[in-house]
Amino acid sequence: MAKRKSPQAPKGAPVPLTTRLLMGGGTFLVGAFILWTVQVLPASDRRTRERAAKEATFAETKCTVEHAESNTGRDNEGSEYTNMSVTFTLVVGEQRYPNIQYDYPGYWFNKASAKQALTRELVPGASITCFYDRESPTDAVLVKQGMPADDPPAPAFLQMFNLLGGLFMVLGVGFALFLKRWAPPPAGGND
Repeated sequence: MAKRKSPQAPKGAPVPLTTRLLMGGGTFLVGAFILWTVQVLPASDRRTRERAAKEATFAETKCTVEHAESNTGRDNEGSEYTNMSVTFTLVVGEQRYPNIQYDYPGYWFNKASAKQALTRELVPGASITCFYDRESPTDAVLVKQGMPADDPPAPAFLQMFNLLGGLFMVLGVGFALFLKRWAPPPAGGND
C-alpha cells in the first residue's frame, strides 16, 4: 500500500528583499526610538536631580562679592529674560578662592522687584551667603538648586517601555532576516 502524501498548505507570494528590509528596519527604528525616549531624554532630568542632591550636602559660609552684572534680553519666543552673573571670593579656613563665577537661575527674576533687590545686595565688597563643596571648594553656588517638582516614574514603569522597545527591535531583525513569504490566501478562493 502506497503512502499518501499529506496536503501541503498553499504557499504565499515571496516577499521582496527591499520590503523585508523596509519592514524590518522600520520596526527596528520604532523600538530604538522607544528605548531612546526612555533612556536618553530623561538623562538631563537625572543630571538635575544628581546636581541638586550634591548641592544639598554643600557647606554654608560667607563670600565676598567682587562683581555683579545683570543682562536683559529676549529669547526665541520673544519673552524677556534676565541673567545675573556674580563673581565672588570664597574663604575656607586660611585658603582664599577668588574669581568664582555664578549665574543665577532665570526663575529668580520673575518679578522686577526681586531683580532690583538682588542688584542692591550684590555690590562689590558685600558679604553674602554661599554654599560650597567641601571636597572641591571652587564648586560653589549662591543658591542651592531645588529638586524638580515631578517625581521620577517608577522603575517598573520604565522597564515596561524597555521591554517594548526591545521587542520591536527583535521583531525588526526577525522581519528582515526570516520573513520569506507572505501569508497564504485564505482557503476558498480569492476575494
